[in-house]
Amino acid sequence: MVKKKRQNDPSENGDESTESCDESVKSACPHVAKTVDLTRLKKGLKTGGFEKECTECKKNSKTEETDPNYEEDLSLWMCLRCGTQLCGRTRNMHALNHF
Repeated sequence: MVKKKRQNDPSENGDESTESCDESVKSACPHVAKTVDLTRLKKGLKTGGFEKECTECKKNSKTEETDPNYEEDLSLWMCLRCGTQLCGRTRNMHALNHF
């Protein structure tokens, strides 16, 4: 019976990079800071959480299921500016009209 040789832990090696992923994004994409508002996004998620339905569809509350062309779409898009969660391309396209 042959014993398997133990591999070294990569974290013990001092040759790894100290640059974090966030640092490289900041230098490569300065426009991200202008488009994403983390403070508003966190606040919106903390108070409302993740929605199960588009907020605009809830406001309008039409019973779309009676429409013969109704297609259920469970995907929601989240605005990275304000945290609003809206339906995407297949339902009522509220996310595309949001910004």
